[in-house]
Amino acid sequence: AVLGLLGVVGPEAVVGRRLVAAVPAGWSLPQAAGVPVVFLTAMYGLSVLGGAKAGQRVLVHAATGGVGMAAVQLARH
Repeated sequence: AVLGLLGVVGPEAVVGRRLVAAVPAGWSLPQAAGVPVVFLTAMYGLSVLGGAKAGQRVLVHAATGGVGMAAVQLARH
């Protein structure tokens, strides 16, 4: 099983291996389905809307939710 943002609705899709990642052991498929969405949302907020650059400080309000935790990880990265 793999996870990724494919832009299709259905049980099967053909996609390049660079666009997906293996579902980690112990994760359910619903858990794995949510990860790409929260990280993409956080990345969009930080880079596109916020214009965050390397070396800047970022304040993440509500960092206990999925998108907030993803934003913290991306900001640290």
